[in-house]
Amino acid sequence: MRINLSKHQRYVAFAAAALILVVLYLQIEDEGFRGYGWVLALLAAAALVIVGIGPVGSTAAPEKPVYVSPTKEELEAGHQKLRESAEVLAIEVEERAKIIEKDLAKSQPQGIRLENADGTPWTLQPGLESFIRERALLTSLGLVGIRKTGDRGVWITGIEYKTTEKKIFDVLARETISGMTASGLPIDKDKLLPQLLGELQAIRKCIVQAAEARKRGDSDVTAPLVAWLGGHGLKISNEAIIQTALQEGNA
Repeated sequence: MRINLSKHQRYVAFAAAALILVVLYLQIEDEGFRGYGWVLALLAAAALVIVGIGPVGSTAAPEKPVYVSPTKEELEAGHQKLRESAEVLAIEVEERAKIIEKDLAKSQPQGIRLENADGTPWTLQPGLESFIRERALLTSLGLVGIRKTGDRGVWITGIEYKTTEKKIFDVLARETISGMTASGLPIDKDKLLPQLLGELQAIRKCIVQAAEARKRGDSDVTAPLVAWLGGHGLKISNEAIIQTALQEGNA
């Protein structure tokens, strides 16, 4: 068993050993080496010396490491970095949406006449094009979100995703209003806002489901997002678009 003594306890052990040796010396001086008492006394003194020169410990309990919470300035600096990262992600989402839009345009339902007999655009054609751009933007947000969140579904609750989502919401709202205006449809902002928020909620759900699938070890993490897009009658024909979005710029 390891014995740890404080500095003062070590001094006491040395003093006791010295006292035993002095008494033993005087006894031997008077009586000589009679009996075995002197052997026991010598062993006791040796034991005290060994204990005294052993490792020096502390009788006090070790202090627990103190957690120092970050300062307000440090927190704000960290949040600012996340907001700057969100700016980059929002740009990426918009750029990828352009690629996705071109691919989705190929999956328009066949048989729709996009022009009038005189060659002028069909009245609802601008609305259809706007609809495809909206789906492309939401799909792009979902793909980038799936890549960034990995198997950590909580990522979408943080500043980085929320800031990215807010920027995409602004673009989505402008696109929706523009498409409705071009199609001559009435705009009811009281109904439009819940509709757009519902679309974003659906994308968040797809991202969370992808994180759960990745944690389970499933290979097809985009299945919920693809199913959501299919529910709108659209499909990405070029699988490379999905794979590239999931791999490039992974942080």
